[in-house]
Amino acid sequence: MVGQGTKIHLHTEVSSYRKATNGQIEVKFATYEKVLDEKSGRYVKAKPEPTAEHTELFDTVMVATGRTPCTKELNLEKIGVKLARSGKIICDDKE
Repeated sequence: MVGQGTKIHLHTEVSSYRKATNGQIEVKFATYEKVLDEKSGRYVKAKPEPTAEHTELFDTVMVATGRTPCTKELNLEKIGVKLARSGKIICDDKE
């Protein structure tokens, strides 16, 4: 994906986004120092203040949060969505 121009921002949160005058999407990012919480096994903010902030323009934006699916409480199987044992949504034969 990166080789095709996709930008991946790790340990970063979207502070805001809006449509710019040129039609693109202006996204404001805040980057945080993260540390591993031994108890939960998840990365958490080391400090509440961001270590860096910046703004970029994009034609398309996709925001993905985390890697652990939180689908169990959604009861997706009741509406016909197939889930793997891990909780991930099965999209095709390769998933």
